[in-house]
Amino acid sequence: MQLVINFVLFQVAWFVCVMSAARQLEWFAVLSIALTIAVHLALIKDRKAELQLILTAGLIGLLMDSLLISLGVFTPMNSWGLANIAPLWLIALWMLFGITLNHSLRWLQQRYLVAGAMGFVFAPVAYWAGQRLGALTFPPDQSPVFSLLTIGICWILVTPLLLLCSQFFSTRNLRPNQSSC
Repeated sequence: MQLVINFVLFQVAWFVCVMSAARQLEWFAVLSIALTIAVHLALIKDRKAELQLILTAGLIGLLMDSLLISLGVFTPMNSWGLANIAPLWLIALWMLFGITLNHSLRWLQQRYLVAGAMGFVFAPVAYWAGQRLGALTFPPDQSPVFSLLTIGICWILVTPLLLLCSQFFSTRNLRPNQSSC
């Protein structure tokens, strides 16, 4: 049941965040993610490892999306006045993705090729949906396929990396008398 709650929390918060960003309500987008993460943390046992993973996902997202923005792969709404830096709502979405790695996406642990393939397929779908909802744009002078392929290629690497981070934080925070199962 917790896996279902995790999945539903993620989906609802993703939609609220993207719709809020598209309507220039970045504060509401970030607030909705913060509340979702707070609810998630209240429902789990290992909050320390989970919070480390969520913050790491946010940092990786800041770096990757800032790189993609600076390369002109996409332009997000509400860029907070810093050229080529991912806006807060996008970083919050990465942090939101972090709550799924030990829960609804736990089945991907140790399946790095599958994780990379899923990142290649589903990340571009999410960015495309964000574009369709008005939260970001693709360059008008090129096909959106280029942007979506670039995003997919990045996520081939990022998805397994985030799963490795998940494992690292989970095993690092185990007490001597705990097992990893």
